[in-house]
Parts: sequence; C-alpha cells; structure tokens
Amino acid sequence: METEIKKLAGLIQLALKDSVLYRVSAEEIISALDALERSLYRQLNSSLYPELVKKCLDELSLTLSNLIFNISNGLPGINAAGCRTVVNRVNSLYKKVNTCLECYRPPVAGNAARYDLLPLNSFFKTAAKVSRVLEERFIEDELFLLLQPYLHALRNKNNLPYHRWLWWMQFFSVLLNPGSNETLCLEELLTTLNFNTPGYINWLLASLEKETAARHTRAEKLEYLSGLLMQYRLKEAWNEGAFNPAVPPVMGSLMIMIKTAIKKISFASETVPPPPASQVNFLGKLGTTLSVPQLALFIRLLVDTKIIDQHSQALLLKNIASVIHTARVSDISPESLRINYYTPNNAAKNIIKEYLINMVNRLKNY
Repeated sequence: METEIKKLAGLIQLALKDSVLYRVSAEEIISALDALERSLYRQLNSSLYPELVKKCLDELSLTLSNLIFNISNGLPGINAAGCRTVVNRVNSLYKKVNTCLECYRPPVAGNAARYDLLPLNSFFKTAAKVSRVLEERFIEDELFLLLQPYLHALRNKNNLPYHRWLWWMQFFSVLLNPGSNETLCLEELLTTLNFNTPGYINWLLASLEKETAARHTRAEKLEYLSGLLMQYRLKEAWNEGAFNPAVPPVMGSLMIMIKTAIKKISFASETVPPPPASQVNFLGKLGTTLSVPQLALFIRLLVDTKIIDQHSQALLLKNIASVIHTARVSDISPESLRINYYTPNNAAKNIIKEYLINMVNRLKNY
C-alpha cells in the first residue's frame, strides 16, 4: 500500500505545481484512490504485524486529509465539478480507513463517527453552525466562554494551517453528529482532542486546585488525586493532531499537575481545618444565614405587621442580639441592629423579598 500512497501524494504535488508540461486530471486522482482502496483490502488480509498495518492506515488517513485540505484552494486544471467528485471519493475512502483504524484504537471522543472532511469554503460555513450548537448546549459552561475567542477568530478567517483545520474537523465531528451524547462533557472532549492552549491548561489547574481544596483531610485529597491520575492514565487521547503542535499535550500537562499536587500534599503536615462559621455554636446562640442589615429589616417587618408585639424597640433589639449570631458576626451589636432597622438598604430589601416569596410558595404546598 505504501507504493499507492506515494503515487497519490505525487499526483497531488504535481497537480498543485500546475506544470505546463503535464496537467493532472480528476480521473487520474480517482484512479489512484481506487488503487489505494484495493490495496487497503489486501493490506488488511495480509500477514503483517498489527502495528505495521496501523502505521500504514495512519499514513493513508493523513494523506487523504492532506488531499482534501489542498483541494480547498482548488487544483489547477481541474474544474469545480471535478473537485467535488474527488472530495466525495476521498471522504468515502477516508471513512473506510478510519473504520479499520478503530480496530487498533478506541473510538474518538464522544464515540462519534468521523465527520466528512470539508474543503475550507464549506468548513467556515460549518463553523457558524457549530457556534450555534455550542451556545444551545453549553451556554452556562465556563469553557464555552473560553472557546468563544477561538470560534470568533475562526469565523473571521479565510485560511487555516493544516493542523488547525484537522483539529477543528474532529471537534465538528463530535458536536454535529446526531448520535452524539446529549450529556457530552465539554471538558472531556477538549482534553481528549488535545486542546492544549494556555487558557485551557490554566483552567484545568484552577479546577484541580478547587476540587482538591474541597477535601478537608490529607487522606481525602490524596485519594481524590490518585483516582484522577489513574483515570487519565487509562484514558485514550486523540493523537492525530494537537491544537498547538509545538506545545506539550493536555494529558501530559494534567498528569504533571496531579503528580506535583500529590507530592506537595504528601510532604505537607496534616492540619485539621476549622469548621465553617455557620456550624459553630456561639455559646448556645441561634444561627442565621441573614446578614445584620437583613436581620434588622426582617425584625422590622415582624414588628410592623404585628407578628411581634413589642413595647420597647431598644429592648427587643438587645434581646435578639444576645441570642442570635450570623455567619460572620458572633456578637451582634444592638446599635448596629438599630441603625439598619431604620435605614434598610436596597440589597437587604431584595434578599428579604426573595425569602418572603419563597415562604409564600412553600405555604401553598403545606
């Protein structure tokens, strides 16, 4: 099959050079593709080692994608109809090659079938569709905002380097495939497809630190990080092309981050974190999630609606301050309650309003 691959690659180079001595026709390219398909079946039924077969299939997949990319700008001597015929034939063979490759590696991210390779003129139109799909499915995901500048730049370009075109094509295949899982995780997809941009690596590091900090004991932190490291070691990445080929892969960066965190925690002294302020019992006082201004406003509502019958406003505030604490204040000042009692701010009004609406809604269910 190597001979047929070299012949096709040579025809492509010859077509791109637009030699006046010899013009390559669409029929010649299709004939070369037919020969490649025949050699593909011979290769699969040969006695070669599996690794050698996989190497040939990978080389053929790369050659076919290169052909589509170069056809994006047209081939001298081949009209538009001829180019479309070649594109359809290449995509047909490309699917067969990658179906065979699935025998040697797991399916691509999201278990989605590969999307047809698109020449650049069709590719940029598809990018707009992908943006709409992302907005519909991931509008509230932090990573949607991270992707936006790249998608915006994609829609405003007339050309792309080959490696970036190939990466976006695989991204499109997952997002636009009808069988794609509706619960597809954007983080998993970007990690698997090697979206190795500085912004994404920093986001992963921040997420790792946040999740680790949520575990209170050293044992819990180490258990979480060890499980995560094992998960990424077993995970298969799509290695046909990175978003940034000159930058280390996402998987490698992730595992370095996790190993560094494990080492740091392993050698750190064990400390027992204090309980959250909301769980501390301040000398038997009752806790409230309200702030002091919100509490003062709520007390005023209780008084004004005659739910509390008080004869001395000062004594009432003093008694309440002595038996209640907030999440931030253990000893509430009666004077602070008095000031906020008469001068409530808008923020406190909005919060109390939400609580009251919630109470009314709950009352309907009682």
